[in-house]
Amino acid sequence: MKRLVSLLKRPETWLVVGLLVVAGLIQGWNLSGYPYIENDEATYVSRGWHFITTGQLDVYTYRYDHAPLGWMTIGAWLWLTGGTNNWFGSLVMSGRVFMLVIHVLSCLLLYSVTKRLTHGSRAAAAGAVIIFSLTPLGIYFQRRVLLDNLMTCWVLLSLWWATRPAHQLKHYIWSAVWLGIAVLTKLNAIFFVPAFWFLIWKKADPGHRLHALLYWTFVVGAI
Repeated sequence: MKRLVSLLKRPETWLVVGLLVVAGLIQGWNLSGYPYIENDEATYVSRGWHFITTGQLDVYTYRYDHAPLGWMTIGAWLWLTGGTNNWFGSLVMSGRVFMLVIHVLSCLLLYSVTKRLTHGSRAAAAGAVIIFSLTPLGIYFQRRVLLDNLMTCWVLLSLWWATRPAHQLKHYIWSAVWLGIAVLTKLNAIFFVPAFWFLIWKKADPGHRLHALLYWTFVVGAI
């Protein structure tokens, strides 16, 4: 309780809350009306709900497509929010609300990661969140039920673990777990691996730098 009171007294806490409220309002305003519902959104929602209700990976057997963890996650959200009788109307609309939740979480992670990488600059962290939320491209795509939005959040969560100030091996292992999850959400996340290698080599304690790099690579590959 004392820690919560202390947190609420910090100006930065209210800065972050304000940023998240603005980000949520921008992404949530007219969520059901813009942009138009695209076929990919219905595809991922139908696959997610099909997996939850039947245990099968896809509605259609013979289809080559993305790794399945993304629409499994969407399906879990649909189940938690009531399925076909969900709280938000249609299944696609429920999926868009999930994208809104993911966007707000991504903004929180982006603020924290940017602050660490800029040696504590609140201005840089706030600027990153504002650009991430206000860019027209972001408003257009981040509202839609797309695997890219989930992948981005998991990549940021992996980055959050990799930039922890303590530089403990377990932090790099958790980073690897979340990047592996990101790859299983959408394969494009694999292209971030070289950047993580560079970051871990620079950030890890010299005493376990090589171990951190090898452990991280093994866990990502295993997942």
